[in-house]
Amino acid sequence: MSTLVVAIQAETKICTTDPRCTTDKLNQKLLPHTECGQFLRCESGKACLYNCPTGLHFNTATGSCDWPHQACCDPKQPCVQESLPPSISVPAPSPVLMPPSTDVVVPPQPPS
Repeated sequence: MSTLVVAIQAETKICTTDPRCTTDKLNQKLLPHTECGQFLRCESGKACLYNCPTGLHFNTATGSCDWPHQACCDPKQPCVQESLPPSISVPAPSPVLMPPSTDVVVPPQPPS
């Protein structure tokens, strides 16, 4: 009989009190860190440190890890933010009014 041992590497969270974080569990906002490849996530009034995947930087505009040239965090990296297409204003659709129905609907009768 042989035994298989599986090692699971768990990242230890470092959480500190931060005045930008509230205790509201529904408002778990993300905050930038001084290191571009890291960010803070508010959890129960504390800011917990997380790492972006290797090679990515935290983008404060999108609140996600992004390519360094789009995150614009590192002043040594050229910043080339992708421009979004202009928004198009579409008027709300008008309600469609249907004429009153002249059909008579008879509900089904239970078997006798």
